[in-house]
Amino acid sequence: MEELSQTVIDYVMCQGACAAGIVTLETLEGGPPSADLSYVLPKAKSAISFALPLDQSLIPPFLMKKDFLSHKRDNVLKNAQSSGIALLLAN
Repeated sequence: MEELSQTVIDYVMCQGACAAGIVTLETLEGGPPSADLSYVLPKAKSAISFALPLDQSLIPPFLMKKDFLSHKRDNVLKNAQSSGIALLLAN
């Protein structure tokens, strides 16, 4: 199982993630209600978590209300990319 976990993490990182990990029911125990896997997936025993980096150079202009569109576009693209990665992992 450890080899499969590492393969999954390696795949996600190769797809552009800046962080990735696998959590189990035990590692999430005692966390907030939002960390309860059984709420969404009653039979789940673990979950893959990963993060994709946003373009940091687009955030200051967004916060200064100088350029909303560039950051929004980057955010939409990262969400689409993360959905694609998740879909491939699910299959």
